[in-house]
Amino acid sequence: MFRTPFILSALCTLAAAPTLEAQLTHVIPNGCATAEGSGSSSYPWNRTTGEIRCMYVYDSTHFTDIGINYPILIKGLKGRANGSLTATWTGGQYNGATIEMGTAVYDWMVASVTFDANYGADRTMVFDGTAPAVVKPSPIIGGAIPQPEFYAETVFQNNFLYDPSSGNDLVVDFVMPTGSWAGGTSYSIDLAYTATATPPANGCRFWNLTASSPTAANASPQLHSAHVVELNYTPAKGLYPNFTADQTVGPEGMTVNFKDTSYTSDPGGILVRTWTFGDGNTGSGAKPSNAYTCGVFDVGLTVVDATGSKSITKTGYISAGIVEADFTASATTGFAPLSVTFTNTSVGTNASSRFLWNFGDGGTSNAENPTHVYTVNGTYDVSLTCGSKCSKNNKTVTGLIEVGVGKLETGFLGGNGLSAPGCGNLFDVKIKNPQGLSIVSVDMSFWTVGAFDIEIWVTPGTYIGNDNLPNKWVQVAAGTGTAAAGGYGSRTHVNTDDFFLPPGDYGMYIISSNGVAYTNGNGTNQNFGNADLELALGTGKNLKFSCSMFNPRIWNGAIFYQQDNSAANGPIGYGCVGSSTVAPTMSLSAKPVLGTAGSIDIAGMTTTSGPGWLFIGMADPVGFDLTPIGMTDCLLSANPILVTLPIANNAGSASIPVVIPNTPSFAGVYIGLQAANVDAGANALGVAATAGHAVRLGN
Repeated sequence: MFRTPFILSALCTLAAAPTLEAQLTHVIPNGCATAEGSGSSSYPWNRTTGEIRCMYVYDSTHFTDIGINYPILIKGLKGRANGSLTATWTGGQYNGATIEMGTAVYDWMVASVTFDANYGADRTMVFDGTAPAVVKPSPIIGGAIPQPEFYAETVFQNNFLYDPSSGNDLVVDFVMPTGSWAGGTSYSIDLAYTATATPPANGCRFWNLTASSPTAANASPQLHSAHVVELNYTPAKGLYPNFTADQTVGPEGMTVNFKDTSYTSDPGGILVRTWTFGDGNTGSGAKPSNAYTCGVFDVGLTVVDATGSKSITKTGYISAGIVEADFTASATTGFAPLSVTFTNTSVGTNASSRFLWNFGDGGTSNAENPTHVYTVNGTYDVSLTCGSKCSKNNKTVTGLIEVGVGKLETGFLGGNGLSAPGCGNLFDVKIKNPQGLSIVSVDMSFWTVGAFDIEIWVTPGTYIGNDNLPNKWVQVAAGTGTAAAGGYGSRTHVNTDDFFLPPGDYGMYIISSNGVAYTNGNGTNQNFGNADLELALGTGKNLKFSCSMFNPRIWNGAIFYQQDNSAANGPIGYGCVGSSTVAPTMSLSAKPVLGTAGSIDIAGMTTTSGPGWLFIGMADPVGFDLTPIGMTDCLLSANPILVTLPIANNAGSASIPVVIPNTPSFAGVYIGLQAANVDAGANALGVAATAGHAVRLGN
């Protein structure tokens, strides 16, 4: 449940002190005090190697539904182990583990995958790591469902003041650093889990195995999932000032409506409220309003009850007319003429604000939400400068618009994934455009943040049946970069090597060093297409060309491509392995542009001198099976062969100079190339061969 954001000041962080007051306990999620949860997880209390950051956001109704509808001081937390009739563990402790708490600024159903974005101003380090977090050994009785006691125990150094009646949810944030575990063995936690937003799992969790990126959008989310914990608390006593506002950022002249949310345990309630709005104006009462001119303003509130008075000041709380430029585009890729509508989403602008757009191709506009048509292929930077009487700001997005580039996106819904380096997704691709397509880049979801590399492989026809046969694939591209976000729904753009695929059917395999996040297939979400290509998804594998497949799995990605008659080339089919157990390779020194010179380079042939041949023919994505003539599992992809040229094998390599005629009628024509050489150890025929190479001549 979520209502107006509830933000407490640092005064709401109270140092724990000895007290004779009776402490109460409450198990959340509701319904789990005497009932086993429906799932389990290793996070956080069974993460005994590496590191983990794991955040849970619990719905406020886990308190209010049982009558805890008043502020409480949370003083400790215990976690419950997953119930089992057989499991035992010796226990141990975490040294340096921390727990933070806060009231959530978002409802648990829409919480952010950026850990730190979920906190209000009352974020509190309740367990600072100076004392160990203790994991008790399994009960002597051996096990029960549910476990008869809570096995992971922490007593907070700092109490946390939480008011469930505000409607704001509770954030509980665990960090177990690398090397913090000491002792024997631990066990998985008890997890309340449901597939939909129904009790008892009115909460969500986020986790990342790299705990050192708190501000990045790098958490992997799982809705309807909450750790079963026991909270130690007492009803809050004293006077705690606080307030909210219906808006804190807006244009010049904005009127802000404030609301006193202070709490007092005194039965007489709050007697006096005095406000300072930061612009020289003052006010009183529970719900005052104030109109602001330009600037950034501190807001203060002093409240008085029968016991005394306390004050709170929120620094820089109101920002009026301070412009922060921002915008969106209705499309970022497409073919000319490409019409794009830009929408101003800047903060602090109003009807009197001024706007200047620069579209990157020489075009400009002073409209707030202009539409611009791009007529020339290229990549364009777009900038917006906007201003008010208070300030002016600019935002430029480099390379935002790509004209001449199409995109087919599968979606980024997430829901599952693989974390092992070398895992990936396989799916089928149909190239429908009669001129073929040049693939230039991809978007995809990585499991973790940080530097990555990817490989893209293709095989003729389909991946099905070929997933563990590396000799039937050819690598067509690679890419590197850094993923700023990881987990479900994340998106990272990867500039890969360009590669050309003529019309036809292919299996595609995208392998990642950072793991992959994907969506489970359900029979209705596995096909995507447009006029140029179709994708039939697909599966996931934990190891490159090894292990079983996870079916069906939907690659979270997008393919960017060009459809014109420009020069392009790329491998097709697959090679014929030589005596070195790998196939020789072919590459072009430059794109096949009309009127230019270059070379066709062969590498990886046997170093034993012997004749070789370059075949020039049609580019055949399916290929002609050469098994019947003794070249087992080999394809002729320059099929049919139109011209055969001899090549000189120079210690395993060759370079053939090429001059492409500057003949306009050749633009858009594509041909196939393939090379072979004598290699006595290759197969029964004694010939090894490169994969085919599809070449589209162009400008």
